[in-house]
Amino acid sequence: MFFKKIFHIICVHLFIFLSAQAQSKRDQNWIIGYTSGLPGMPSSGYYGGMQLRFEDDSVRIYPIDIYSDTPTGVANTADGDIAFYTSGCDIYNAQFNIMDNGNDINNGTNEFCTDINTPGDYVVRSGTVVLPIPDQAHRYIVLYLVLNKFSTGYSVFDRMMMAEVDMEANNGLGKVIQKNELAITDSLVDAVSAVKHANGRDWWIVAPRGTGREFWTILLTPQGLQPPVLQSLPLPYTPFTLTGIYPIDDPPYFVELPINEYNLEAGNTQSGFSADGRKFCRVVREGEIEIYHFDRCQGQFSLLRLVKFPHFPYPDGFTTCPAAGLVISPNSKYVYFNNTEQLFQMDISDDSIAVANPILIEAYDGFLQDGFFPATFFQMRNAPDGKIYMAGGNSAKVLHVINKPNEQGLACDFKQHSFVLPRWTAWTINYFPNFNLGAEVGTICDSIPVGIKEVYVDNHLSISPNPVQDLLSLQFEIPFSGTLNIFDITGALVYSNQFTAIQTTVINTSQLPNGVYILKYGESGKESVQKIVVAH
Repeated sequence: MFFKKIFHIICVHLFIFLSAQAQSKRDQNWIIGYTSGLPGMPSSGYYGGMQLRFEDDSVRIYPIDIYSDTPTGVANTADGDIAFYTSGCDIYNAQFNIMDNGNDINNGTNEFCTDINTPGDYVVRSGTVVLPIPDQAHRYIVLYLVLNKFSTGYSVFDRMMMAEVDMEANNGLGKVIQKNELAITDSLVDAVSAVKHANGRDWWIVAPRGTGREFWTILLTPQGLQPPVLQSLPLPYTPFTLTGIYPIDDPPYFVELPINEYNLEAGNTQSGFSADGRKFCRVVREGEIEIYHFDRCQGQFSLLRLVKFPHFPYPDGFTTCPAAGLVISPNSKYVYFNNTEQLFQMDISDDSIAVANPILIEAYDGFLQDGFFPATFFQMRNAPDGKIYMAGGNSAKVLHVINKPNEQGLACDFKQHSFVLPRWTAWTINYFPNFNLGAEVGTICDSIPVGIKEVYVDNHLSISPNPVQDLLSLQFEIPFSGTLNIFDITGALVYSNQFTAIQTTVINTSQLPNGVYILKYGESGKESVQKIVVAH
C-alpha cells in the first residue's frame, strides 16, 4: 500500500512536470515577404513569400509563392503547424491559397488592399492580431485595422474589424465563418498587441486610440469578443507642435505646415507587452517611450515613466523619424527601441525603471541592399529561439538580429544585416503574443470562474445582461436567502445586501467604473461566485 501511494505521488508530480514543460508552438512558423504587386499573379522569384520555421534552436527558410500582399498575421497550431495566414486583405490556408470565404475580409474599403500601383506603401504593419478562441481549439479570431484615405489627403486607421476561422472545416484547411464584423469604430494607432488575462486562459487585446493617451481594450473569452472598453489617461507630456516641409505646385514649391499629431502617432510604430505580462510599452515617433504597468485582472494601465530619446535629423525637413520599432526582451528586463537610424536599450526592471536611461547600442552602419536600398531599422519581434529579429525600413533581403537580448548593453550582441534571406522583404514581421504566459498566481483572477455563464452554485443563479451597462438582473432557480456582495478586482467591496427568500432582484451598476467584478452570494463558507463585466 505504501509503495502504491508513493507511485501515485510520483505519477502526479510527473504529470504536473510534463504539463509545465509542454510549451505551445503557436509562434513556430513565420511568413514574411514582399508582394510584386501584379494582380492575379503569384509573387515568386526574388519577390514572394518565405516561411521561417524555428526548430531546435535553428531557423529553416522555405521560399513559397504567394498571391497575398505582405503577410501581417500567422496562425500556428499548438503543435507548430501552419493553420493559416493573413495580409489584412484576405485569409490564406496552409496551402497558400485563399481560404474558403477568406477573400475580401476588409469589406473592400482598406486603402492598402486596393492600391496595387504602390504595393506596400499603405500596408498595415502592426495592426493584425490572430488568437485562438479560449477553450475552442479549432477556432480563431482575426482582428485587423482598416486604413482609409480621405479627400484631405490624410490616411486614417478608422476601424478594427474581426473575422472568425473554423479550422475543422474543409478537412482541416479551414473556413472563414464570420468576416467584416466591426470590433471598434474609432481612429486607431497601427500598434495593436495582446496579452493573456490573469486567469491564464482569456486574452486582452489593446489598441491605442488616435491622439492623446487612450486605450481600447477588448477581452476575448470562450464566449467570444466582449464589448470594447476605453481607458483615458492624462497626457504624460506637454502638447507639442511639430512642422514639416510639404511640396506645393506653385513657387516657392514648398511650404512649412504643422504635422498632424495623429499622423505622427498612428503609423509605423510599435507597442508590446513584456513576456510576464506586467508591463506595456509604446513608442511615439516624436521621440518618446511610454512605460506602463498593466493589471492583467482588470485590464487597466498606469503610467510608470515617460522617456525621451533622440530623433534622428533628416534632410527632408521633418523633425521626426519616419518609423520607430519597439520590443521587450524575453526576460522582461529590457525594452529595445529604434528611431530608424539608432538602436537603444533601456532597463525597465522594477529596481531600475525610475532611474535608468536609454543606452545607445548601435547606429545604422550604412549598408545598402544591392547597393541602393538602405537597410535601416524598424520592426522588431521576439522569436522562439530567444533572439530578436528586426526588419528594416526599406525593401531588403536581410534581417538584423539581437542575439542575446537578455544581456545588458553591448553584451546583447546586435548584428546588423546578419540574417540573409533568399527573397525580398520589407517593414513587417508577423506579430505573436506570449502564448505560454500562464495565470498570475496569487491574484483573485488566478482561481475565479471567469466565463460569464460559469457558475459554482448551491442556488442556481442567472444574471443578465453580462456585460452590463446600468441594470443587472438576477434570477435564482430556487428562493435565495443570504448575503450578496460585489467586489472589484482589488477585493474592495462595492455592493452588499441581505436578502430573504427572493427569486429575482435588480442591481444598479450605473455608478460602477468599467471593469471586471466578482459577485459572491450565500452564507459564509458556502458562497458561490460569478464574474460581472461592467461596460457603459
